[in-house]
Amino acid sequence: MPLLAENLSLEKLNEHLHGWIDGDYHQRIHSTTGQTPLQRYLAHLSLLRSAPKDLSDYFRVAVRRRVDKDRIVVLNGNLFEAPPGLIGKFVTLLYHPHDPQRVEVLFEEQSQGFLIPLNSGVNSRVRRVARHTTELNPPQGPSVTPPYRGGSLFQKGSTP
Repeated sequence: MPLLAENLSLEKLNEHLHGWIDGDYHQRIHSTTGQTPLQRYLAHLSLLRSAPKDLSDYFRVAVRRRVDKDRIVVLNGNLFEAPPGLIGKFVTLLYHPHDPQRVEVLFEEQSQGFLIPLNSGVNSRVRRVARHTTELNPPQGPSVTPPYRGGSLFQKGSTP
C-alpha cells in the first residue's frame, strides 16, 4: 500500500489488490502448510457445501411483542393478526426491513406461521370469550337492523 499513488480511485485500488492476490499471495508457499493458499483450497473442495436456500432468513430482524386480546400485533406502525392461541403471550417477530409485510411469528422458539395484515372488517366480527377462545360472528347486514317505524325521535308527545 505505501508504494501506491495517493490519489488512486477505488476501481484502480481493487485492480491492484486483485493483481497482488492472484499474482503473489495465491502463488507463494506458506511456511506452515508447505502449500500455496490456492493449492490448499483446491485440495479441500470436497469439504465445501452450498449455502442453504433460505440463507436470507438467517439475517432477519427479531423483535419481541405481546399479542393483544383482539389478536393484533403492531410492527413498525403496521397492524397484523396473530393466531388466536397467542392472545396475551409474548412472541418474537422475524422480518426483513425491505419486506415488512412478511412477518414470521415465533412462540417459545417454535414457528407459528406468518402474520397476516389486519382485516378490520373480519377482526371486528370476532367474538372474544373467556379463556381466549374466539368465534366468528355473522356479518351485520341490513336484515339485522330493526325496521323503521316512522316518526321523529325528538318530536313532542311521541311515544316509542
